[in-house]
Amino acid sequence: MLYPKNLEQKLGFDTIKELTSERCVSDLGRSFIDKIRFSDNYSMVKKLIGQTAEFKLILPLAESRLRTLRNSRKYLKASQNTLLAS
Repeated sequence: MLYPKNLEQKLGFDTIKELTSERCVSDLGRSFIDKIRFSDNYSMVKKLIGQTAEFKLILPLAESRLRTLRNSRKYLKASQNTLLAS
């Protein structure tokens, strides 16, 4: 099916890309967002939605583990300082 050239603007896809790009913390992320295009390929869209859902499940676990590692480092450093002071 042929879509008009301004389909992304009509659907607000360009606005979503712009808002997402503003939240990127690096140029690499922004360049990735710039490459994203509207797709009418159902199987590709379904795959990408699945990957997004998986990432949304993984992200909180990764953040939790990072917090645990940071806390562990703090306690290890405090223990090391105590041992050195003895």
